Amino acid sequence: FEDTLVRTDVIYDTLSPRWMPWSQRAFCFNIQHPTSILLLGVFDYDGPPYTYHDAVGRFVINYQNLVRDTVYVLRYALYADTNQEQQCGTATVRLRISLNNEKEAIQKSFTPAPKFLINVKTKKSLKVLRYLCKGQVNMEKTHLKTISLHASEF
Repeated sequence: FEDTLVRTDVIYDTLSPRWMPWSQRAFCFNIQHPTSILLLGVFDYDGPPYTYHDAVGRFVINYQNLVRDTVYVLRYALYADTNQEQQCGTATVRLRISLNNEKEAIQKSFTPAPKFLINVKTKKSLKVLRYLCKGQVNMEKTHLKTISLHASEF
C-alpha cells in the first residue's frame, strides 16, 4: 500500500488457510493520498531452494466509497491475472478506514497522487511486488502476449 509491503505469517500445508489470533494478520496503514488503492495478493509459499513464491491470485481494494469507522467484511474472487476468466479462489478481508483529518483528505483528493518507491531486501520480495503491481504479464513491455491481451479487449 503506497510505500509499504507487508505480509502475514505463512500458513503451511493448506489450501484454505485460517490465521490464529496470535499470528501476524492485521496491519495498519497511513493513507497519504485518498485516491490510493490497496493491492493484495495470495501466494503459495516456497522455501529457500525456490526463487519465487507461486502466485495464486491478486485483487484491489478501492476504499474511496467506504464509510469511515465502519467495519467491512469483503470477499474477493482471486484471479492470477487481469484478463483471466478462471477464478483461482476467494479471499476474505476485514477492513476499517479511519481518518485523522477528513478536511485534509478532501483537499488532497484534488491533487495528483504522488509516486511511491518501495525498497525490498530480496529478489523474491521484488518479484512478489512486481506481480502485485503489474500482474503476471508486464503490460508496459511490447511482446506477443501483451499485444494479444490488448487485442482481446476490443
